[in-house]
Amino acid sequence: MPKSKSEYRIQEIKKLQDNLIYIRNAGGWTTEEFGNMLGVTKQTISNLENKKSIMSLTQYIAIRSVLDFKISVTPENELLRLTVEILIDDSSQYSAELKERFRENVRLLTMARSKGTSDREININLKRIGIIAAGVAGAAAVGTVLDVIGEASKAAGTILFKGTGMDAPKIISAGIVSSWMSKLYDKH
Repeated sequence: MPKSKSEYRIQEIKKLQDNLIYIRNAGGWTTEEFGNMLGVTKQTISNLENKKSIMSLTQYIAIRSVLDFKISVTPENELLRLTVEILIDDSSQYSAELKERFRENVRLLTMARSKGTSDREININLKRIGIIAAGVAGAAAVGTVLDVIGEASKAAGTILFKGTGMDAPKIISAGIVSSWMSKLYDKH
């Protein structure tokens, strides 16, 4: 376990960057679409995914805000919710082997989606491969648990996303920020 708040933040940012391509694919977004949601170019997303750039705390917060929002408004995309849960939010609960098998399934299901497979069919396939049926710990709660973190975070969100062209300030102003932000700032 990290010894300080700074080490914890670095670990969380690295975990998101290491799994960004799987999360983006699980969401069904191209680099351009994902970049547009964040107010950055597709090259920025590509550089983050390929580790040509190191993800900043600001980028981490922007990406997590967009992911939380997308998970809350697209409950039919079980693949996105589970990908964030297994690879990011609750990753310490899963073995490296399970996470690698899950990444492979994300790759396969993403290829199926690109060939026209619907989210409903993908959810059926997720059940078939045992991801949902295996009783993934807290799966039902992770996508819906959203915490209100106060006026300071609302103000910080408005400043962080000013000029990006994305709706993150509205998301934060509405109090739709998940427990990840509390963890990022409350550790040690």
